[in-house]
Amino acid sequence: MKLRIAVSFVLVVLLPFQPFAASTSAVQFFIDTSGEWRSWRNDSAQKFSEASERIQGATTVFGLYPHGRLALISGFFSYDPKTSEFNFDPGEGFGLSLGTWSQVNAERLQVEYRFALADKFICSTDDPHCEKQYKRPPEKATWRITRGGHGNITTVEPDTFSPYAGQHILLQKLTNQAEVDSMIAYAEKRPSGTPAIK
Repeated sequence: MKLRIAVSFVLVVLLPFQPFAASTSAVQFFIDTSGEWRSWRNDSAQKFSEASERIQGATTVFGLYPHGRLALISGFFSYDPKTSEFNFDPGEGFGLSLGTWSQVNAERLQVEYRFALADKFICSTDDPHCEKQYKRPPEKATWRITRGGHGNITTVEPDTFSPYAGQHILLQKLTNQAEVDSMIAYAEKRPSGTPAIK
């Protein structure tokens, strides 16, 4: 059972900051759980908050990396409520944006990002629309944040007009972060605005 849902991706600003790979241990990931989730076992519809078995769905994860680096990963993720582990499944199609983030005040982040990388299911090299996405100027936005008792960011919420509107909650475990880091490293090596199909 595999899903393939058309997901809208706005995705790299390759600014002269420290590379993502320089310090990935302190990255914080935030995921939107409000979309459609389905049982991995029998494809039945599931509510994320009520899931008792492994589920999967198409969504977007924000990665706030050290040194003000930002990654937006859109695609399919699976979740096991027994272990609280998320797993990214790039084989079902994905899109990647890279950029920067900075804190405006205690409740806001300023972000800037640009389309960086997509796989063949999402973005074909023969698709003129896809090529235009790589050449679009960076997107700029302000995101709301909330903090927990120790001052750590616990939720991130883009403004309502954003294609990523909705609350993104702190993701505790991304089991294949190394695969995400590898995708980001590949995208960073490419000149900005150059189509890249992985």
